[in-house]
Amino acid sequence: MKMRLMSVGILVALACLAAPGSEGADRKSKSGEHCGGMARVECETGLWCDVQGRCGGMDLEGVCGKVPEVCTEEHAPVCACDKTTYGNDCQRQMNKVQKDHDGACGK
Repeated sequence: MKMRLMSVGILVALACLAAPGSEGADRKSKSGEHCGGMARVECETGLWCDVQGRCGGMDLEGVCGKVPEVCTEEHAPVCACDKTTYGNDCQRQMNKVQKDHDGACGK
């Protein structure tokens, strides 16, 4: 009996995820909202998902944000997951690359 109830509960949960208009497949996140993750939530048009976490990690979540059109010349290097050192975090975001860490990339 317990197994049957658990199976029904799982089916109901899956049906809710697949229902039109529910959170998930049809919904796109706005600026400042979560994206990525296991649900692979996408951002609205014109935004990108700035993923947070370990480079190469699976199902990482991020936050939707607008891609900068112009950056300052401030020198505050960051290393991105493409192993490129960008002059500052704005330049990394302009290239839509996940951040690895503050500071220059190692050799």
